[in-house]
Amino acid sequence: MSPSKHKQRRRQHEEAPSKRKLRTAAEVINRLKWSPIEGTETSDIFIGYDCRINGPMEKCIQDFCNINDGGDIPEHRIQYFRNVATTSSSSLKDSDISNGILWDRAARMDRLFGSGEGMLSPPSPQTVHNIRIAIHTMARLAEEREMRFQDKMRQRANKAARAKRAAAAAAASLAATTWSPSSSQTNSGTNNAERKNVSIHFPTRHAWHTAKDTFAFNEAGGPSPPNQSIDPNRLKMVTWNVLFDLHRNDSNAIVEGDDSLLGDGDTTQKRWQQLMNELQRTDADIIALQEVTPRFLKQLNQQDWVKKAYVLSDIPGSQQAIGLYGNVTLWKQNIFEASSLYVCAEGDRMRGLVTVLSHGNRILNVANVHLPADKFDKATGTTQTRSFARQREFNAFVAKLQVLQQNQIAKEQRESNNTISIILGDFNDGDSNMPYIPENHFLDAWPATSQEQRSDNIDGFTFDWKLNARADKTRQHGHSD
Repeated sequence: MSPSKHKQRRRQHEEAPSKRKLRTAAEVINRLKWSPIEGTETSDIFIGYDCRINGPMEKCIQDFCNINDGGDIPEHRIQYFRNVATTSSSSLKDSDISNGILWDRAARMDRLFGSGEGMLSPPSPQTVHNIRIAIHTMARLAEEREMRFQDKMRQRANKAARAKRAAAAAAASLAATTWSPSSSQTNSGTNNAERKNVSIHFPTRHAWHTAKDTFAFNEAGGPSPPNQSIDPNRLKMVTWNVLFDLHRNDSNAIVEGDDSLLGDGDTTQKRWQQLMNELQRTDADIIALQEVTPRFLKQLNQQDWVKKAYVLSDIPGSQQAIGLYGNVTLWKQNIFEASSLYVCAEGDRMRGLVTVLSHGNRILNVANVHLPADKFDKATGTTQTRSFARQREFNAFVAKLQVLQQNQIAKEQRESNNTISIILGDFNDGDSNMPYIPENHFLDAWPATSQEQRSDNIDGFTFDWKLNARADKTRQHGHSD
């Protein structure tokens, strides 16, 4: 090359504008970590980098670790830094994204040091596009992680449930003994009971415990097999809150016996006997009782008409479904056969039960409920509503009945109209205050009953303290429900 051409090329190179050096990603990281931007949280600064697997990705600068210190992002893969506080998650406009970019390798833009093309240089359109991709990718990966976590939790819950069922089945098998009365007991005509093993099941805030057995009563010492045909579309059912003999004393402790509330002649035992005589007169196929105490259960067990015709969900000395007080269901033993008994509990309180009965090819899932009552404050004379608690508990029973009915239809390949769910009990609410009853699944029998069929055309209140003197006294003494 001639000396003249060499000088000419050297002169052109000297006259060409030189590019200013762009500060490195490491320098930007040190600046943002140790000298944060005024008014900006470090948690709002994100590093954008190119992932070989997922493409454009982002990481908070607080979580960044240098690759020499065990990190997994080489410096040469870092493409930009941005302030996410300037970007609205609901509207990702290009202008909002661009305003938040602090350093852009592709555009050689640096709004921290002013290196490269300077602070006023616009970011690269490709960088703005990559930011959009990174935002969507990060959201998708977070959703996938949550789904995997939920699936893992479900697997753990299912494994625990299987172990619990297996343990319960083993315990039930071990405890599955049948007690038969001795000949002396049978001949003496005393009240006898025969245990009949039934299915044992568990699963919410309301826990479904399982009663291990059902119990049958009759004078012969055991249940007779169902031998009477009836029209399953015309059943007589009675539900009755028997008003327990419990109340709270001045120390707020629950005590037994309210015989003195209305005078010496009006005892609890006398009242209960009148109630049991009325139950006998109804000759109902299914009877659902609430607020049953061990004392009431013992008196009920002594009734001849109960021993001859009915099966009970509980017996004296067991109280597996009532505890201090609870619900008891009776059904005619010559009509129905029981296969399962489920007890609903909230903490240590028995809230109700579901009994699975069968008659021919028809299955009845009978729920006996006692929904929470409003609380009366004696000091202020005001009433605290508990409508949400009633709805929550009612939903627990509806869910249980739905699962039972679905399993019965699938297992036995039955038609849906051969499996019926019935809810009986004390709802502690009026017809207009129960919007939680799913009308497309359940028919409220009381409004559907004609006025002529209703006794005295009453509205069906179960605890009307304005008309019932004993209910008023119980309310004043602190009804413990």
